[in-house]
Amino acid sequence: MWVDHVNIQVIGGVKNAADSLRDCQRACLRDPLCKGLDFLASGGTGQKCWLHGPSAVERNPREGITHYDMTCISNDTGTLVVFL
Repeated sequence: MWVDHVNIQVIGGVKNAADSLRDCQRACLRDPLCKGLDFLASGGTGQKCWLHGPSAVERNPREGITHYDMTCISNDTGTLVVFL
């Protein structure tokens, strides 16, 4: 699951070549250090997706960028991560 923050950018992301939100989310889910991402839908090829680790905390207003925080779903046996 993802919590979106419209028009917010987190400083210090690592650029990823994903060109769709779904692919960007998949890239984040595959990276054990990734805790969130910034996505700029209007960005050019290879300029839409930035992945963020646990140390990325500084958030700034930025028109057109949406930051997504990854959340986990827990149950009695542990934590489930749903792959998109």
